[in-house]
Amino acid sequence: MSNTSSQDEFAKWAKLRREHDKKLAQVEKLAGGVSVSRAKFDGVIRALQWIVTNGLGLVMMFWWRKEAMFWLPGGWWPWGVEWVVSWPKAPMGTFFSLLTFNSPFHVGNMF
Repeated sequence: MSNTSSQDEFAKWAKLRREHDKKLAQVEKLAGGVSVSRAKFDGVIRALQWIVTNGLGLVMMFWWRKEAMFWLPGGWWPWGVEWVVSWPKAPMGTFFSLLTFNSPFHVGNMF
């Protein structure tokens, strides 16, 4: 027969179980804190990514909205085409950068 009784074995098991439960509660508490920190970090990174990919383009487009990227040859295009490509603020007969930023082939849309 073994030298320890079943009550002693149960007491040891119960003590180990309580210690395990305490440690598990601590791990869950730390994991909750880490998940909150990760969510904040992900939000900041997502905002920075948007600013770098889209925000700077919008700022540049707003800053240079009255400047032409290049001039279209005079008389080669109908008035309506010249008006559309110069929209909204560039002089008539010019190509404005708004069309390049809203293009489906814009680099920001590839990712």
